[in-house]
Amino acid sequence: CWVQSMFNPSLKQDFADGQKFPVFLKPEKKLSVEDLKAAMRAHYDGTPFDNYISKDEDKKNIYRAISVFRTYESHVMQVRPWLPKEIGRVTYVALGMADLSVYLPYYEGLDGFIKGYSDGSYDADDTSIYWVYRKLQTLVMTDYEKYSPVVK
Repeated sequence: CWVQSMFNPSLKQDFADGQKFPVFLKPEKKLSVEDLKAAMRAHYDGTPFDNYISKDEDKKNIYRAISVFRTYESHVMQVRPWLPKEIGRVTYVALGMADLSVYLPYYEGLDGFIKGYSDGSYDADDTSIYWVYRKLQTLVMTDYEKYSPVVK
């Protein structure tokens, strides 16, 4: 419902009617990469259903947010067929929770990665960008309302 309302603002739906929502909808306008990034970062921001800042325990965690802390990474893909495929095909990748991450573009013609993005292990370390993001995101989650604006 949340993302449907982002892409179709004129559509009025009640959260309580969730079982009746259409599965597929055509967006009211052409979606941009930024629109899709915003959708991947969504967590019922500014509503009583926001899992990260809601004080209403009866409404908190009723609905599953898209941007959740346990996310490993998220992707937004873009194909621009009028450009050479090396620069026309892009995958934007955010490590960890999308709401507290940066979408970095990876072009199909990429020869290598920024230092730290190709490093990593299953154990937390200080060289892998993934672990830098996860450590920061863990700290933010101790007081999301206070720290998330600083990170964003």
